[in-house]
Amino acid sequence: MPSKDAAPLLSVDAVVSAIASSEEVEEKRRNRREAMRRWRANPLHSAKERKKRREWYYAHQKQLPPRRRKSPSNPAAQEKGVCGFCWHRPAITTCIRLQVCEESAEGFKEVRIHYCGDC
Repeated sequence: MPSKDAAPLLSVDAVVSAIASSEEVEEKRRNRREAMRRWRANPLHSAKERKKRREWYYAHQKQLPPRRRKSPSNPAAQEKGVCGFCWHRPAITTCIRLQVCEESAEGFKEVRIHYCGDC
């Protein structure tokens, strides 16, 4: 009597059909991979994908609430010009960043932030 732990015996036909089905699966994978490579190599498709990603990114950015920046505890530090990123070191220069803005024609506005040069 065969033990319960032993693997079931397969007929020759079952083994042959299993090998054939695995070869078919591999052939399908190979064909799909090659088709996707050809699709991605097409400049029109890559431009379309880039445009779609860019549109999704900007739509996502507009949905996000504006980020609150940590402000220094004393207003004197704000007047002196403390770094707008770390709020610890004195500012050396100002950094220009773009902020998403629906009111402007371009969709962005320039924001000047004090910068210490180390952040």
